[in-house]
Amino acid sequence: PEAKAAPLEDQLPTGCAKDAIKLFAGNIPKSYGEEQLLPLFEKAGKVIELIVLRDKTTHESKGSAFIWYANRVMAETAIQQLNMVHDLTDPTGQQDRPLVVRRGQARRRP
Repeated sequence: PEAKAAPLEDQLPTGCAKDAIKLFAGNIPKSYGEEQLLPLFEKAGKVIELIVLRDKTTHESKGSAFIWYANRVMAETAIQQLNMVHDLTDPTGQQDRPLVVRRGQARRRP
């Protein structure tokens, strides 16, 4: 028999509407943390949760984050306003790529 795909797993954070979607943001300079990113993402709407992905050992930023907005409209506004925009200056000068903001992929259970 064919193996079934693992069910998608993503809990809506408290404060999100049922239609809310998780966003992925990439090409973030590694020197940026949640406190530097929040004002940028709040331009599109109420951010419920913003998590910068970090290395488990070094705790260094991986240059990406997940963002939950209060509802789907705000998330879609963020994609329209921020995707492929050069809004983040890397103080180290190592990265000069536009921010990528798109719908996040739901995690699969192992």
